[in-house]
Formats: sequence, C-alpha cells, structure tokens
Amino acid sequence: MRNKKFSFYIFTFVTAVLILSSLSKAYNFEFGALKMQAVNTFKSPVASAGKELANVTSLNILKESSGVIPAFKNLIGKILGSENKASARPLRKEVFGFLPFWTLDKKIHFRYELLSTIAYFGVDINSEGEFIKERDNGKTDGAWAGWISDDFTQVINQAKKYKTKILLTIKGFDNETIEKLLNCSKCRSNLVNGALKEIKNRKADGVNLDFEYVGTPDDDLVFRFTQLVKDFVDVFHDEIPGSYVSVSTYAKSAADKKLHDIKRLSAITDSFFIMGYDFFRPVSTYAGPVAPLGGAEKYGYDLKTTVADYLKLAPANKLILGLPYYGYDWPVEKNEPNAKTLEGSDETGYANMSSYVNSQYDPLNDNKARSWDSDAQVPFYSWFDKDHKVWRQAYYEDVRSLGLKYDFIKEKNLRGVGIWVLGYDGSYPELWDLLEEKF
Repeated sequence: MRNKKFSFYIFTFVTAVLILSSLSKAYNFEFGALKMQAVNTFKSPVASAGKELANVTSLNILKESSGVIPAFKNLIGKILGSENKASARPLRKEVFGFLPFWTLDKKIHFRYELLSTIAYFGVDINSEGEFIKERDNGKTDGAWAGWISDDFTQVINQAKKYKTKILLTIKGFDNETIEKLLNCSKCRSNLVNGALKEIKNRKADGVNLDFEYVGTPDDDLVFRFTQLVKDFVDVFHDEIPGSYVSVSTYAKSAADKKLHDIKRLSAITDSFFIMGYDFFRPVSTYAGPVAPLGGAEKYGYDLKTTVADYLKLAPANKLILGLPYYGYDWPVEKNEPNAKTLEGSDETGYANMSSYVNSQYDPLNDNKARSWDSDAQVPFYSWFDKDHKVWRQAYYEDVRSLGLKYDFIKEKNLRGVGIWVLGYDGSYPELWDLLEEKF
C-alpha cells in the first residue's frame, strides 16, 4: 500500500511539472486573449436601455510568473482531489453566479462545488416573445451562439456532477420592447413556452428574468410583469419538478417605484437577484464605490440600506445580494478621494470598467499607493496617467471588501450571494477560497 501511495505521489509530481511547463507557454495566450476580449467584447455590468456600454480598459498582460503560480496551485489541487464531489461539503448559502458568453473561455477555472446556481447571460427577446437568434446583419447573435455552444454544454455537464443548477437569463433591456411584450397576452405566452422548450432541450433547470426597465412604469405595466413572473413559475414548476425561477432587480427596486413589485413578487418568485452594484458608474460626476457596504449619508445609498428596504417587503430567504467582481476607474481633476471626474475625451482619456484581475494585479499600479474608504468599506487607488497627463482614480473590490459583504449576508441570514460575473477573476484562486471560507 505504501509503495502504491509513493508511486501516486511521484506520478502527481511529474504531471505537475508537465502542467507547469505548458502553463508557462500558454499563460501569455490567456492574457493576450483577455486583452483582445476587453477591447472588443466586454459589456457593461448593467446594460440599461438607452445607455451606451461603458468603455473598457484594456487588460495589461501580466508578468508570466504572476499568473502561473495561482493557476498551477489550482490545477495541483484538482489533481490531488479537490474536485472530488463526494468530499465536497454542502454550501451553507446559495452562491449564484452569472456566466456571460464573453467569459465562457474562463470555465476551466470554475470551482463548481462552490456554485449553487449558474445563470447563463443572456438571451435577448423581441416584443413578440421570441428569442433573438440572429442580428440584422444576418450573423448569429453572440449570446445565442454561446447558449447553444459546445463550451456551454461542457459547463452544463460539469455542473450536473455537482448538482449546480443551470438557468437561462432572459434579457429585456429596451423599454419599448418590454411594454409591447407585457401588453400582449399571446406574446407573453410565446415567451414562457419558448423558454420552457429551450430549458428542456438543454436539460437546464430554469430561468432568470432580467427586465431592466428605465424610469417609472405605470401600475398596469407593473401588474403585467408580475403576472408574467407568475406564468413562468406556474408553468415551470408544473413541467419541470425542482425548476427554478429567479428575478433580477435593481438595488433601489424596494425603495422606488420600478417594474418590480417586490412585495407581490416575493410570494411568487423563487428568489430575487439584487443587483447590488453600479452605485457609481462611468458617467458619474465623482469617482466612488461601485458597491458601498456603508456610507449612505455620504453616497446617498448603500448595500445596508438596500437590504433593509428589501426586508420590509420580502423574506430574507428570497434575497440574493449580487456583488461585483469588477470596478471602475475615471480620469479625475485631482489626486484626492472621491475626486471630481473629467468628461471623457481623447485628450483626457475615458472612464473604464476593469475586471478583478486588472484592478488587483495591474503591474503598472503600485500596491503601496492603495487606500481604504472606511465609509464604503472598499479599496481605491490613484495614479498619474502619463499619456494623458491627468490623474486617474479607481474603486474596486478585493478579498477584504467582499469578505465584509459576505459577513453581512450571513448576519442578515439572506438566501445567498450573487456574482457579476464568473470569470472576471481569471485564474486567481483567492475569491474562490473566500467563498469556501465564508459559505
């Protein structure tokens, strides 16, 4: 027996050396691809109707050693059995991650034993309740292509091994489309039945309804959206036992009149995914936290107030607090906290979205210059942009800030935590480790 164990460890060591060798060659490709992807395909975390997608900072190619070590650590863990589903303990809270088509290539780094739910993001619809599969130029829609892709089939198959639920996110980001759809009973039926067919075909588990209506809707539209959610729940629960219907909502949906009637929906939907981010955005007048835990007096609203407002209308076991794996950086007037932002231009540069990888590991930014916002409980830093000759300021999330939010979720006994989005942490293991520690 001892000789067999020794042989196994020798085999593991040799395998590890081979993997490290291949990683050292492949890792430049990963970050090269990330750079191209950041320039060409990244989208704003909340693509509200009528608003252009945020410009995205190009990811800097990291030094080879900075990426290989954590990736190597992850792979060695897998070789030694960290993927043994029989030994994985049940999660104490739901961990719900959005997976957009533009991060499907990061699926190799996912730890499925730490994910309760993966929501593919996401397929657009037209006003007749049909999925948009082709664009006006005749090309297959990118999101639809991702949904039916072999890459996503691999995600589904891997998720099933860990009993991770798979949802399809149905997107409604245009006011006119939403209004026409909701005011047409046949169109609503088309949507429910079409979605049911897709979920059955992909052997998935349900849907996430992400209808981001901008402005204040009338009472009739709110009622019709609530009825649409009820139709989804009734049909899916009847046709697919154990199916799951979730509704994405704004942070202020419980405080202001929005499309989502939180009180009535709480008796219908299986869960709410509260989009607890974009408190500050690329168009903001001042630089500030994307997801402030506290600081409502300073920033006008925060996550603690968000949750308090929701708990007045819905039980804690229906609430998933969605959090960002990204931040923003802005050109600013001066080097001071919450500096006034400059209007984006070729001369001054533009506000950018940056993934966790870029915010945390950008080698051009000195860690010693990073600061902590004690009100919002998030990190930030500033640096001088030599190309545009202006200061820039970034607010983002790290292990410390996310850990505090996870503690808050547990303190309030919410249903769980949400992630926007899976893949923004690249191959780095620390955010997975934090989920494992907290949940």
